[in-house]
Amino acid sequence: MGRVFRDGEGDLRTRHAACPVLTGIKWVSNKWVHDRGQEFRRPCGLTPNAEERYVGDLVS
Repeated sequence: MGRVFRDGEGDLRTRHAACPVLTGIKWVSNKWVHDRGQEFRRPCGLTPNAEERYVGDLVS
């Protein structure tokens, strides 16, 4: 489970996982591979706190 909400419950809609660092440091890197850009299909919000959306929310 990747995302954890403020109340400690995990978000079962995520498809990745990460363990917390108990001692030392942790380095993380992501590489996203897409066959085409998505900047016009799903633009980013204008503010850092833009409303979060999930794939399930996008289904009409």
